[in-house]
Amino acid sequence: MAKTDQAVVIGIRTYPSMGSLRGPCRDAEEFRKWLLRTDGGDVPENNIHFLITDDFPNPDETDHPWANDIERLFRPLADKGLELVHGRESLGRRLYIYMAGHGCSQSGQMDEVALLAADAGSAVSPNVAATRWAKWFRTNAVFDEIVLIMDCCRTTNPFFTMSVPPVGPTGSGRRNKVKTFYAFATCDGAAAREAERPDGTWAGIFTDALIEAFDSAVADENGRVNGSAVANYVHQKIGEKQTPEFDVKHRKEILFAQRDTVSTKQVPIRLEPFAGGETVVIQDHAKKEQKRLTPDTASFEVPLEAGIYKAIVENTARHQLFEVPTDEIVL
Repeated sequence: MAKTDQAVVIGIRTYPSMGSLRGPCRDAEEFRKWLLRTDGGDVPENNIHFLITDDFPNPDETDHPWANDIERLFRPLADKGLELVHGRESLGRRLYIYMAGHGCSQSGQMDEVALLAADAGSAVSPNVAATRWAKWFRTNAVFDEIVLIMDCCRTTNPFFTMSVPPVGPTGSGRRNKVKTFYAFATCDGAAAREAERPDGTWAGIFTDALIEAFDSAVADENGRVNGSAVANYVHQKIGEKQTPEFDVKHRKEILFAQRDTVSTKQVPIRLEPFAGGETVVIQDHAKKEQKRLTPDTASFEVPLEAGIYKAIVENTARHQLFEVPTDEIVL
């Protein structure tokens, strides 16, 4: 367990003055589940600072959380960081910042992204500048690694002014050693998308692809799944629907998973019929889920070790037992 890792996770779906969304609370919850998994982020539950629309009364109508509600989650980490900033010690190994909801960029500063608070409108736009918070934690070397994930739009508004974190300017001599991984649902100036899943829930297509990438991205020859592998997987998954953007420092790669370096085989699978949106689950001989994916095409491949498996098209009667290596599986 990464005992010193911390996470701030936000999901806002209700915006009374802007038009509400469907997926952000679910997206935040799914990311939190990944953070808690021992084979995922492995972050202690008490270290995850979590806030979503559904935490407030009348969530379908509320104008909360406000910007202050969100920034309140950052302040204890910033206060502790200020105590360490002039020393050689960091507060923890890694800080995750995840935000989903309506977002915005400021004209002329398209590399910066903010999450709009629930009470934002067309003329007044209270917000939390996630990129500026990430920069503050990096500049002050509060953590050794910063992971910033924004599943929101990056469009501009002439009335929009990006907030400034309410913490003083400082700086650490260790800041250039801090590793960063920034992941944005879309490129600058563009809108992010959400879609209905086969089970009837809604989700941001970026968050779905990102979590799938953490589990399924191709590892290098040493079994490492780093930021570049995650970015490549997401681009391949949703590149035609939406153009995500990543800031990955290749000489300072962040490691998301370490897999055993065992031999795998690419198992070809074909869906007949194929309607799109089908979820395919691969179980091992003990009925433990090994893979879960929603393919964009009727034919695709899944890397698996030698063994006996069962392929299932979720919520249907379609399934098949098979042994790796094997010929094409038709479901």
